[in-house]
Amino acid sequence: MEEVGISRAGIEAFIQRLIDAPMKSVSASQIHSVLIARGGKLVVEEYFHGHHRDMPHDTRSAAKSLLAALVGAAMHVGIKVGESTPVYETMLGKLPEGLDPRKRAMTLGHLLTMTGGHFCDDNNDDAPGNENTMQDQEREPDWYRFILALPMDRTPGEKLVYCSVDAHLAGGVLAKVAGEPLPELFDRLMARPMRMGPYHVLLSPTGDGYMGGGSQFLPRDFMKLAQLMANDGKWGETRILSSEWVRKSGAALRSLGKVQQYGYLWNSAEYPYRGRTVRAIFAGGNGGQIFMAIPELELAIAFTGGNYADAALFIPQRVLVPEHILPAVEDRR
Repeated sequence: MEEVGISRAGIEAFIQRLIDAPMKSVSASQIHSVLIARGGKLVVEEYFHGHHRDMPHDTRSAAKSLLAALVGAAMHVGIKVGESTPVYETMLGKLPEGLDPRKRAMTLGHLLTMTGGHFCDDNNDDAPGNENTMQDQEREPDWYRFILALPMDRTPGEKLVYCSVDAHLAGGVLAKVAGEPLPELFDRLMARPMRMGPYHVLLSPTGDGYMGGGSQFLPRDFMKLAQLMANDGKWGETRILSSEWVRKSGAALRSLGKVQQYGYLWNSAEYPYRGRTVRAIFAGGNGGQIFMAIPELELAIAFTGGNYADAALFIPQRVLVPEHILPAVEDRR
């Protein structure tokens, strides 16, 4: 830690705090792992509650950010896909007569910002495109067809509504344009160059890679996505994403609550740091899965956790990062 400008005493005190934390209720913060890297060097890797470095962890919705990175990786190698790629024309080929004009106007960029417009709110059990509703139903095994048939409840681009089906359909658009299944595309463009594995991609009933979340990765491997963002899209000397795609992905395009912003399937927030603020970009998932880049500090931070559907899942990014990790990081400006 000393070699990269991180206080050993500060981090040791933080890790001891996690070890000593009493598990008195289901709402107690349950951290499964903490990893910290600076300047591309992994310097902290700790596991708790029976988890270890060789155990893949469910990344939940953090895997949505993986899809955004995969779109950028595909663009970088020349696959003709981008924010303006039309959704329905790409998925269906010929547009049916009488198609809702809002569906005609929907683009990949809308899906990447969760402003597609389908009636699909994951926080509304009555929404026909709610993720649980889609996954529990057996009438339509092809989840792409299920999503395309959903009614609209707003104009694309009008409003952000958290919809896991947007991310999955975005994956379908990418697979159609690339002419390659998503798991194979990811393996070729990202997993192999970045030495990620073993990992497990969640599949839909029809065998398509599900991009709404739930894929399992070793924490040190999934953290590489955060390192990729911290290093302006490069893994070592290999460019995976363009600088422009990194910027757009982490941009504060929309508000997601009071303290969090949303870009292209990546979250962002600002933290106080030594008299100023620093901007963090992170992939986040239910339970406390956080894979964060703070480019200004050359810093990557990862948490995995078990606080599913509980407010304690927000403790890592809202308390532990600003109050315990950042104070231990030296300013190297």
